[in-house]
This record gives sequence, structure tokens and C-alpha cells, in this order.
Amino acid sequence: MLRTHILFIGIATCLLVCRAQAQIVSDQLGGPSHVHASATDGIVDGAANPELVPDSVAYRLYFIAVSEKPNPTPEEATRQLAHIRRIGLEDTDQNALIDVLTEFKTRYDEMVTQFNAIAEADTAAGTRPDIATFLRNRDKLIQDVREALARALSQEGVAKLNNHVQAEKKNMKVSIGEAQ
Repeated sequence: MLRTHILFIGIATCLLVCRAQAQIVSDQLGGPSHVHASATDGIVDGAANPELVPDSVAYRLYFIAVSEKPNPTPEEATRQLAHIRRIGLEDTDQNALIDVLTEFKTRYDEMVTQFNAIAEADTAAGTRPDIATFLRNRDKLIQDVREALARALSQEGVAKLNNHVQAEKKNMKVSIGEAQ
């Protein structure tokens, strides 16, 4: 009984902290406190309203979920290939997608590491980290990767990838701030 009570408190605390952090980010970005859409607690559920998940957000979430660092372990490569095969790409497009995603993963990880170091220094100095600049740079990276994919894949490959990402929106939940 005590374990169940402690587990419940832990889950409740986690939910409150996550919600508070989401509100802080929304406030920092100047986002509204509500949206007149099918949203619950500041979240847009792609299962109910996939059209409310912006393409840029859907691609970012897909890239993060599927990308691997250079020289992945056999398990990582197998996991990535299992995701990518669901798109139905030709081998040439599949290999090009993996190459572009590997470059994305490298750049994204570097961007996050750099931001975290700066944010720690800012916090230690008593100033707020510049999340807005990070988010702009992150969004530009996503656009750059989408453009690289348009150059690297066949037209059919680009269309299949887009259809796949659109279909994946039903599995995504995003904050209302990102859905605008």
C-alpha cells in the first residue's frame, strides 16, 4: 500500500513538473495560454486532430525518433532500418535518407550540447538562457534537412516520406505552443 501511494505521488509530481515546464516554455515563447481546438491540458493529440500538428514539428519528431549517430551499433542500425522500411523506399532512397538523418543527428546533438552548456553558464550567472534563439536554430535545421532530403531522394521517395510523416502525425502529441 505504501509503495502504491509513493508511486502515485511520484507520478503526480512528474505530471505537475512537466506541465509547469511546458507552461514556462510557452510563456517564454509568448505563446497563448489556450487554443480553441481539440486540445487537453495544453496538448494537441494527433490521433484526434492530425491536421493541427504542423509539418515542421512532425518532421522534427520523426527525424529525432529515427536518426542515429554515425557508426551505430547493430541494434541501433536494425531499429532505424525497421522504421525506415515502413516508408517503402527504393534502396537508393533508403540509403540517402539514412545518410541525411545521420548528418541531422550529428548537427542536432551538437546544437543541443552547445545550448545546454550555454544555458548552464547563463543559469549560473543568474540570467535566463536564450531558448528563442535555440528554437529558431532548431527549426532552421529541420528546414535544412527537409531541403537536403528533397535534393537527395527521388521525387517518389520524397512523396513517400511525406506521406509517411503525415500518417505518423496520428501518433504524435505536441504542445499547443508548437502547434501554432
